[in-house]
Amino acid sequence: MGRTTAPRDDRGSSPPGRADVTAQHLAERLDAIPGVGQATAQIVLAEIGLDMSRFPTPEHLVSWAKLCPRTIQSGAKNTAGPAARGNR
Repeated sequence: MGRTTAPRDDRGSSPPGRADVTAQHLAERLDAIPGVGQATAQIVLAEIGLDMSRFPTPEHLVSWAKLCPRTIQSGAKNTAGPAARGNR
């Protein structure tokens, strides 16, 4: 994996403390999660990238990845549904 730096703002400067983040370092951190291998970590980084600012909370990322069960609402009736299939 190549060296990647954090995204820059309009003035060309990096956010504080994030200027020297590498994709390899992030893949190694993801690889430390039980059940996530090196290939899965690389795929996750390829799909979501290094800039996590587009997701306001971790829950938004989980929902975007379709890993959480969905809630089906119709009027006052709430039912739970399975997680979506995603991009299959």
